[in-house]
This record gives sequence, C-alpha cells and structure tokens, in this order.
Amino acid sequence: MAKMTDADRKRLWSRAGNQCAWPACRQEVVAGNVGTAPHGLIIGEEAHIISEADDGPRADPNMPLSERNSYGNIVLLCPTHHTFVDKEEGAHYSAEYLHKMKREHEALVSAGQAKTEHGITRQNMSTLVDEWATRVDFDDWPVWTGWMLDVQPRISMDRFSRLRSSGEWLLARYWPESFPGTKKAMKNYLRIHGDFYRYFSYIGHVDGDDLIVRKYHHEIDVWDPSLYRRALALFEGETRTVGDLVVELTRAANFVFDEVRTEVDGQFRVMQGKLLIHVPQGVRDHDRRSRILD
Repeated sequence: MAKMTDADRKRLWSRAGNQCAWPACRQEVVAGNVGTAPHGLIIGEEAHIISEADDGPRADPNMPLSERNSYGNIVLLCPTHHTFVDKEEGAHYSAEYLHKMKREHEALVSAGQAKTEHGITRQNMSTLVDEWATRVDFDDWPVWTGWMLDVQPRISMDRFSRLRSSGEWLLARYWPESFPGTKKAMKNYLRIHGDFYRYFSYIGHVDGDDLIVRKYHHEIDVWDPSLYRRALALFEGETRTVGDLVVELTRAANFVFDEVRTEVDGQFRVMQGKLLIHVPQGVRDHDRRSRILD
C-alpha cells in the first residue's frame, strides 16, 4: 500500500506552521512540554481530503492510491477538526472547501501571519464568514422569506432542514475577541435564528413537502362563532409572530454584513447589497410592511 513519502510529510508539517489548518483553530499540532513528552507531544493528524479508502469521506475510487497519500491530498488538523471534517462521511465539508482551507492557511504561514493567541488572521476570518454565507444561501433569501410572509406562511422541508444545518454549524464556531463587532453580530444572528427555528418547529404543520401555519378556523366542523374567532385569532397570532421573526432574522443578517465589512473584508457582499424581503401582494399587514422598509 502506497504511503506518504518522507519528503511530502516534511513539506506538509513545515508549511502548516505547527498549527491546525482549520480557520478558527489555534491548536498547535506539536504541543510543547506535555507530561512525559518534554520535546513536545505530537497531536496533529494527517487528514485525507479525498479518503484513502474507496468508501470513506469524500471518496474517489478513481484516484490512484499514490495520489490519495500525497502532500496535495492531505491537510494537517488537530484531532477535533479531523473528526469534524469526516463526520457523516464528510458530507458537510467538500474536497474543494478543504483544499481552499489548506491553501489559505499555508499562504498565511508563508507570509509570516500565522494565528496567534490573540485571535485568527483577517484572511482566515474572511474564509469562515464566506463559509457561513454559503451555508445559509443568501441568494435564496428573498424567495423563502417571501413565502413565510404570505397570507399562510410556509417553508419547504428541504429549506427548513438547511436552516437547521446552518444553525448547527454556526453554533459550533469560535468567533475571536479580536473581531468584537463580528462576534457580537454573529451571536445576535444565531440567537434570532434559534428563536425562529424553534418556534416554527413547534407550530409548523406538515403539508406535503412543506411546513405551514395551520388555518385552525378552517378546520371547524360545526359552526360556532366563538370557537371560530378563537381559532382565527390563533392563526393570525402565529402568522404575525412568524413574520416578526423573519424580519428580525433578516435585520440580524444585514447587521452581520455591516460588521464584517467594517472589521474583516470591506468588499463583503458589496455587489449584492443588503438582504431584502418582500411582503407578497395582497398581504395587508401595514405595520409589518413599514418595519421591513425602515
């Protein structure tokens, strides 16, 4: 079985600058003076981008074994982030993302900008924010929020699942104190994201491939004016709360954009601009409309 050559291994470890290549990690891969290892405890792991095995994370059976075990296909990570990238057969981290992460980390090391105890570099932070934006898929934002602001709010099960996944990813991220505005904005976004997801998980009713707010007043079998009014009030209350949360979540995302442009990357989403959401034609909630536009 082909193994990594000594030359490739030296190249990998030297170019990593003794740090895990994960953007938000400052873990040394050779920890100094630990226990009975006075010359340093080796904790770094050589993680395959394309799996060494034919059925492993991000596997490509057509790739020759010699290439799978070469410098170009291996990234140096701490044990924690090696586990992260390979969870669920690597479904959450593509080969393209890992190659990009490795290139950017090694470029920073080469330029003498390795991460320090005070935080991560601006370039690594930019990579982390770009990954968040990709997972949330802001290009689709006006579409799904428009449906959520309709007369009967609805969201596809697929989009709702992706919202959950992006929230779980964000919850596990480390936001350094060296970018205080971005950290504050991300924590605010995560809080509102969690409120929205939990609330709609609680009230949402499965309707085919969608989750919807139920029209309780349409489910009454025997006419009862008092019961009808209570059911209608419940539907309207839930619809209003969903709309409020969608508006606040959009504001929170735009707040993140502003802070990232201030602290990390002045060009972040400059061409795309702010997120917009639209109240569908026929919805007569003037209070909600004004809060979207201000």
